[in-house]
Amino acid sequence: THCPISHCRRVVSCTLSSEKVYDLVTVLQLYWETYDSLEGEGQITCPLTTQKCLVNPERLSLADITAESSNELDDYTALPANFEIISAVCKLCDDQTCTRYIRSTEDVDALRTKNSNGTTLAHFAAEHGRTEILMALHAQDRELLGATDNYGQTPAHLAAAFGQTEALLKLWELNPALLNAGDELGRTPAHHAAQRGKTETLLALYALNTEFLNARGELGRTPAHHAAQQGQTEALLKLWELDRELLNAGDKHGLTP
Repeated sequence: THCPISHCRRVVSCTLSSEKVYDLVTVLQLYWETYDSLEGEGQITCPLTTQKCLVNPERLSLADITAESSNELDDYTALPANFEIISAVCKLCDDQTCTRYIRSTEDVDALRTKNSNGTTLAHFAAEHGRTEILMALHAQDRELLGATDNYGQTPAHLAAAFGQTEALLKLWELNPALLNAGDELGRTPAHHAAQRGKTETLLALYALNTEFLNARGELGRTPAHHAAQQGQTEALLKLWELDRELLNAGDKHGLTP
């Protein structure tokens, strides 16, 4: 058969034994290290065939990765649970595989692990709009969605900053308090959305509660202040259309957007 990771035509012996499961971990670790640097297809050494092969970085299922086996990998707990492996699984695999893996993880503390920036799996899922992963994490432990990184940002801050409106709405549904939470500078998700010019996200926040766009952060600044500071003209125009008073709000020094 051909290796579904590298697409090279070599016979690959893949079983569901624990030894081969750890071969899968090697694959995921390698992908984790190279995925972000690949644009389209890239060439790396396939850990299954030891050949230099073209890699097409797409989301896979663990069943696909096991090559010859047509059975799905049921023993997800055989995979070690740490940030790198969990994040690699969720970055590279489809939502069904990710959620099954999360729900089968016996050590819930592993789902709280952070990288050097304090980022958790929940932050990753929010940034990339992976709502199914957010729901799976919430089912395991409701507190997972409230984790903060080194800058005091929750997953809701990242969802807003990256314009992942659907994920942000899901976070609001699962934990409404997240949309009022401030980071280390007191900035709410609305501040982050405005700063990045995420107009659709601002509209969604306004529809949920108009007060989200009146939130005050450091120096008493509102989302409109941050949009103005970053030159987000489209966002400012949309805020003007929603409520002209948003652009008349003064900060602690009396400065308006």
